[in-house]
Amino acid sequence: MVTDTDLQLLVSLMWQSGAEAVSINDNRLGVQTSIRTAGNSILVGTTPVSSPYKIQAIGNKRELADKMGQKALPTLYKEFKDAGMTLQISKENSIQLKAASVGQVSYAKEM
Repeated sequence: MVTDTDLQLLVSLMWQSGAEAVSINDNRLGVQTSIRTAGNSILVGTTPVSSPYKIQAIGNKRELADKMGQKALPTLYKEFKDAGMTLQISKENSIQLKAASVGQVSYAKEM
């Protein structure tokens, strides 16, 4: 079973690998977007997401694929395989991600 921690780890690795933008199941991640469990659901922000999870990233496709590939992350791939999960990477020439939602400021004070 995929957990919020699994998704957090993959997204973090994508940012570290040079991703310029990331989404999970078409939910764009912004600076304040959380990935967390609530009850039996995984939420991206406030939106529940479910399997199969599709994480997309914009960036240098070769660099991202190399740094996220099995050769670069053999332990991660083995742990996921042992847990019954499969990671698949594809390189696309063009993708579009929705804009990230902007959080609401409920209180602001001029300094």
